[in-house]
Amino acid sequence: MFDIKSGNPREYGYRMPGEWEKRKRTFMQWPTRDGKYGKTLIWPDGIKEAKKGYAQVAKAIAEFEEVVMIAPAELLEEVQDMCGEKVQVICLPTDDSWVRDNGPTFLLDGDQDIAAVKWRFNSYGEKYQTHY
Repeated sequence: MFDIKSGNPREYGYRMPGEWEKRKRTFMQWPTRDGKYGKTLIWPDGIKEAKKGYAQVAKAIAEFEEVVMIAPAELLEEVQDMCGEKVQVICLPTDDSWVRDNGPTFLLDGDQDIAAVKWRFNSYGEKYQTHY
């Protein structure tokens, strides 16, 4: 993996791959913000259904590529039970389910070499003070 210290990744020949391109794995983040953490609710009446849906999606993707589910340590057993053994679980503190806002972002160059993007989520322009 190449570490771009400064400048635009495009200057080094890197680009964001398209959603339609073949990839090795998909990262997902387990639904957690149900009020337990005292923050804005995302799933006030539907967290059980959301978890079932996330598990179904993870299992479907896992038939074709690796899936990594990010979840708080206290939910490890729940995630493993619901997602099955084909889904890898990484325990990290989180209180959201939108991995695109805080998860890893990868770039590719013409040789398919990978670079990771280091960025800071600003909570949609600092809209939610506790989430940036």
